[in-house]
Amino acid sequence: VLAVLVILIGLRILFNPLFRRWRTRRIRKHWSNSFEQDGNTVYGGHGVNDFSVSFGSRNVDLDDENFTSATLNVSFGEMNFDLRRAGIQNCAVIDARGSFGELEIRLPEQVRVEVRSGVSFASVNNKHGEVNDPSAPVVYINADCAFGEISIR
Repeated sequence: VLAVLVILIGLRILFNPLFRRWRTRRIRKHWSNSFEQDGNTVYGGHGVNDFSVSFGSRNVDLDDENFTSATLNVSFGEMNFDLRRAGIQNCAVIDARGSFGELEIRLPEQVRVEVRSGVSFASVNNKHGEVNDPSAPVVYINADCAFGEISIR
């Protein structure tokens, strides 16, 4: 029984990233059907937002844009992603990945935040305050970090 249990735990560890990726695709597909404007699917107003940093630093400010989703990748660097003056749509998604770097996500005070994280020798800190308004837009953050830090403010 102990051997079978150890094998099952090992299989879960090996195949967990596949299930997480499948779930993220399913959520994106569901949400993409909800955000149509003039017959076109809109992500962040201009298409899918993909921001990356490798061995450097970057500041991203999305002022006065309608924001629905973004993918953030930080490798051996630093990124500040500022959405405080952006128009946050309900059920916005941020996929944040960091390895050996720092990522800071700044959100408006009037949005609710739900974080799902996976870390390896790293930390994901949600310092964004609680919002009790049930009609406030929700931002879902999928954070994966290895040897780094992701902070949400």
